[in-house]
Amino acid sequence: MDNKMPPTKDKRKLRTRKKEHTRNTIIDEAIKLFNEKPYDEVLLEDIADAAFISRQTLYNYFNNKEDIHYAVGHKIYEEENEEIEKILETDLTGKEQVLRICERLFTNSDEKPIVLKVVKDLWNNLNSKNFSSSETYNRIAETVGKETMDELIEKPGALEEFEFEEYFDDPNLMQEYLQFIRHNYLWTKAIQKGKQDGTIKNQLPDMQIMQFMSFVTWGTINEVMRRRSPLERVGLDMEMFSTNVIRLLSHFLDDYE
Repeated sequence: MDNKMPPTKDKRKLRTRKKEHTRNTIIDEAIKLFNEKPYDEVLLEDIADAAFISRQTLYNYFNNKEDIHYAVGHKIYEEENEEIEKILETDLTGKEQVLRICERLFTNSDEKPIVLKVVKDLWNNLNSKNFSSSETYNRIAETVGKETMDELIEKPGALEEFEFEEYFDDPNLMQEYLQFIRHNYLWTKAIQKGKQDGTIKNQLPDMQIMQFMSFVTWGTINEVMRRRSPLERVGLDMEMFSTNVIRLLSHFLDDYE
């Protein structure tokens, strides 16, 4: 007769915390590796070794490298959204908040290049699965319902609690994509505040303003990063570009037309 007692509640909690700690360690070490190397050059063995676990143990948490990469993207977006939320909680005007978000993108390009990589990889993944941005958003909204969609975007923590497996073949990609949508939503909130307090006079729809500023900012960052060496040889650097792009975007927000 088996006299083993079932694990106590405290032991189950400890086991859960250990598993969560190991999973977070895997993600943190993967972030470092993806930051240093292209995706194709990072091996599962590299991630396992960095996390001080065996490859077999790694499979207890992730099915493959793609799943780890999605988890990295999800965490990066989550952290960035938390920082943007802090900006939105300040006493800055709406226009100042919008420009501060743009400045953050430029800062990240130097201090946290993994953010730029994650953005590029997300769009590559969406394109490889034949989902455009609008099609993906509409599919989620039609599948889960508008009320649920609004809650997922607006309520912190809702994205982590939602069971995407029930609705999508690739739930990890959908979680990362929804964090990206939340990123845009938070940016739009700052634009709305600017229109309300009168510091943003451009009367284009909020989403168009956000998309324009995002395209200009990310486009500049991509070009500067791609041509960094020749630009530095002639005395041009990211700080100069960021200062002037922010100035141009400030004028754009003042446009009455």
